[in-house]
Amino acid sequence: MTIQERLDQLPVKITRALQPSFIFIIKESIIQHFPIREWSAPKILLELNQRLGPNFESKTWKNQLVCWNQSQNLLLIIPKYTSLQQLKSEIDSH
Repeated sequence: MTIQERLDQLPVKITRALQPSFIFIIKESIIQHFPIREWSAPKILLELNQRLGPNFESKTWKNQLVCWNQSQNLLLIIPKYTSLQQLKSEIDSH
């Protein structure tokens, strides 16, 4: 299944719950989320690297950042950002 197919198959209650103050972790049979209200951009990027490894891929989906590692079958949605570039730009601006 492609990343787009996985995103398209998310339950409506999950897509409605997507909020900038959370990261959503989507595994094969589990969907989790945890708060990132107080997190800085570098901390979010560190979390992405720790969970997905340094060679993860990303895209914008419904105006939200989606990152994944195909080999881990793991997908993260970060509604606070629209793209990886926006996240990195926030780091560079500080």
